Amino acid sequence: MIRIDYYVFGYYKFSFRSEDTSSAASSLLGAGLSGKISSEGVILIPSLNIKKYEKAFLGLSYEKSELLGLAGTLYKNRYRFGIFSALILVISMLVFASGRIWDIRIEGNEALPDAFFEQALSEVGFSVGDSWDSFYLSKVERDALEETEELAWININRRGTVAYVRVVEKKVDAEDSAPTGGVSNIVAECDCVIEEIIVTRGIAKVKAGEVVKKGQLLISGVIPAELGGGFVEAEGEVRGRTELKVSAEVARKERVKQYEEPELSSFSLKIFSFLINIYENYGNSGEECVIIEDTERPVIFGEYKIPFESRRIYTQKCSETEVSYTDSELVNIAASRLRAARVVALSDCDLLSSKTEGNFTDTGYLISCRMTVERDVGKRESIGG
Repeated sequence: MIRIDYYVFGYYKFSFRSEDTSSAASSLLGAGLSGKISSEGVILIPSLNIKKYEKAFLGLSYEKSELLGLAGTLYKNRYRFGIFSALILVISMLVFASGRIWDIRIEGNEALPDAFFEQALSEVGFSVGDSWDSFYLSKVERDALEETEELAWININRRGTVAYVRVVEKKVDAEDSAPTGGVSNIVAECDCVIEEIIVTRGIAKVKAGEVVKKGQLLISGVIPAELGGGFVEAEGEVRGRTELKVSAEVARKERVKQYEEPELSSFSLKIFSFLINIYENYGNSGEECVIIEDTERPVIFGEYKIPFESRRIYTQKCSETEVSYTDSELVNIAASRLRAARVVALSDCDLLSSKTEGNFTDTGYLISCRMTVERDVGKRESIGG
């Protein structure tokens, strides 16, 4: 579905190669921009923010279409724009309905961008264009806390048509990295070779090049008498070289789910508070099925939603069946699963070297990868705890 503001102000279609889609998604997240990349590697970019997106995608290879939507049509027919101007005027007048949320402003976030929290609120039913009267803000706050792991606290205040959302983020690895106001050491969480140690508080007990065992003291929170004595909460970064192993096994015979084409079971329209049921299928959808709900709220000006909503519900029947793989299929599937496992394992590591081995087993195929990586190996441990 194309948003109405894309149609009005124009948009571009960026097409990425399949191997570049994950890099493009990471670039969007890093730039704090929102967007959805399809399975075909296509993302639609509003013309109003094209410079920001092009900056985020620097270094990536993609194809950019010509200007599409109403703006593109106006340019192509720039000598006959009277009808289009009238259309824009009519659409613009619809946004001035009172009692709706016209803007959401995020405050207090540090590590995560505004777009992340706007999306989190949207997932619990609180977004630009919705009516204030349909919300109990305390319920929205509670739902957002339950559904968003990154949130430690949230408060929503209404000022006219603007929602001011104050958030407090959870600290990543707070137990290991954030001061707790107590006293602690930093110890090794695995066997490794120390590559680098940087101490910001406490006393270093190892140096680069040393081999350490899991649980060995790296940075002490006990200050010796000659340095003033006392206890502190040890702080610092310790990078170590260690080994990781990931594997994937595929059985020659597996039970997999097969999905049929989705079927429309319900279609309704909501205009302001009036709900109109257009179509309803009362047939038995079966026990094994997937319910797909598609709700569309037209948006203009990039954030203002028209008080109109279309809702479609699809059912997609599925069933389990047993499949048998050939030797070639076993290898390809196992390799694909191993790649996914490697991505997860290397999310906080720097890969130095790797060795992959695969063997056929009595039941299927087993592939494993042994990797040498460099990562943060320090773990906080309370003194006397």
